[in-house]
Amino acid sequence: MQTLLPSNPFCQLSGGQVRSALQDKQATDGNEAAQNLVNQYAGTSANPQAVNSLFSPQIQQQVAQVAAQRTGLDTGIVQQLLPLAVPLVLKFLQSGANVQNPQAGGNPVLNSFLDADGDGDVDIADAIQMASRYMRK
Repeated sequence: MQTLLPSNPFCQLSGGQVRSALQDKQATDGNEAAQNLVNQYAGTSANPQAVNSLFSPQIQQQVAQVAAQRTGLDTGIVQQLLPLAVPLVLKFLQSGANVQNPQAGGNPVLNSFLDADGDGDVDIADAIQMASRYMRK
């Protein structure tokens, strides 16, 4: 499954939604609130709360339907993958935080991911691929 995720359209769709949800959080509550959300739900195991905290039920359904159409996977399977993929993406985004001194500065990984005006090199496929490399160590 790890080899399937980085190039799967499901990852691109869910990544766009993660970015959008974190951008909304950043715009309404500030950078620290977005980082706190990342810290709270980052992980290496399935976490439905991570999905529910970022996505409304309508967005979850939309992501599942579009990903199912693009991948040929059943909508139910895609919905089961969301709680696995989202915490891994957040874990990768968390990797840029200063763990020793969180007040010392921002998180360049998260900032790059949220930068909608940037060069576009950081996307969900990159995030999951890097996270899967980390998980293999």
